[in-house]
Amino acid sequence: MRERLPILVGVGQCTHRIEELAAAREPLALMEEAAHAALADAESAVLAQHIDSVRVVNLLSAVYEDPAGALAARLDAPAGERLYTALGGNAPQWLVNRTADDLAAGRGLPFLFPYPPLPAPKPHEGLLEQSWKGSAGDRHGVRHAMSL
Repeated sequence: MRERLPILVGVGQCTHRIEELAAAREPLALMEEAAHAALADAESAVLAQHIDSVRVVNLLSAVYEDPAGALAARLDAPAGERLYTALGGNAPQWLVNRTADDLAAGRGLPFLFPYPPLPAPKPHEGLLEQSWKGSAGDRHGVRHAMSL
């Protein structure tokens, strides 16, 4: 039997739909909301105090000096590893692979792993008509997910 079998203890997601781009919330606030949802899903009041590693996929929508560190600070997570990927379409999968390797080696439990922001589909729209249009009249939405 494996003593350090990894398990997923909490997941959270937030969807932020807006009518006007000026009402958009910053990506870090969306990550924080999704992280709080994941912590609530885990049903543990003290889990945030034990997060060893916060890993964030590179954001194109905002510039932060240290997004993983900023997210950890907003969650009152203890000092630990803070990882932010480089730009690239393979960054989310690279981060999943890196996390899986670390888990298999018994390093860094627990992890907080926010997925990158994704456009949120508009109601009643098909996959190809999602909110990538960008005109001022379009409804904008961002979805953010988090795993612990």
